[in-house]
Amino acid sequence: MMRPVHLRIFAIVAVLAFLVGCSSDSGTDTTIKQGDPNDAAFLAMRADVGEVLDSLVDRNFSPLTNPWGFPIDTTVNWKDLFPMHPDDSIEYDFDDQSGWYSLYFGSFATSTNSVIIDSVVFLSYGQPVHMYNPRTNGIGVREHITKVFDGEETDYSEETYYCSSLHSNVDMPESQVDADISVEIDKYESDGGVVEHDNSVYQITVTDLQFEREPAIVEWNDNTPTAGTISLQVTFISNVTENNSTTTQTSNWNFNVTVGSDGSSFIEAISNNTRWTYTENLGS
Repeated sequence: MMRPVHLRIFAIVAVLAFLVGCSSDSGTDTTIKQGDPNDAAFLAMRADVGEVLDSLVDRNFSPLTNPWGFPIDTTVNWKDLFPMHPDDSIEYDFDDQSGWYSLYFGSFATSTNSVIIDSVVFLSYGQPVHMYNPRTNGIGVREHITKVFDGEETDYSEETYYCSSLHSNVDMPESQVDADISVEIDKYESDGGVVEHDNSVYQITVTDLQFEREPAIVEWNDNTPTAGTISLQVTFISNVTENNSTTTQTSNWNFNVTVGSDGSSFIEAISNNTRWTYTENLGS
């Protein structure tokens, strides 16, 4: 049975954790200093960004192994494929002019409301094709997710996620993917007269992330990338209000990833004029 595309949706919640412990630096010194490798905030960021990168690699590898995330037959009753609440909504369509398959899924049955719009197009030398075939050498993917949690008056969060990616040379032994990803998370909590309002914005750029077949032209069975770069920028603003007084903290982080031929990646992290470098293995 084909796996519905919405099951491949990126776990956005995973990126929340690495915001904890960041603080602003109001100094004007622009000299880049070497960071302490045992710095607690850096170690927390490194661990959680590692999870983000692993998830990102898996997501960008998935279209190669499962191009038929969408069935050709647009008359398929998706509600028959998995249980749904009566308040949920799902729509599926194919635009024969643009070649885009699209899936809309709305879940409104609980305190967490989610809307997922997932789309894919198959390309043959830049032109959309109706069916994935041996001449297909490109796959375009667009994902747009909105999630709102409204449990109580004192607890509210809203997350939005957008990804646009293009896989090229999918008919060759080596394929590359380029992607632009943006994430915004807005969270509000009130506890004992203390109100915390956090906002975080992520910009992620994937450039020429390369995957190889093993053996060539047979199967995509190894999600270890062998080339490419990934840049991740995070802006985090936290406002804490207590006794009519508000304290604001701002943090900015830049992570630059250069993928090696064996999946071992060189990573540079910069925040508050401080620089750390380390290596990390991506993929399996």
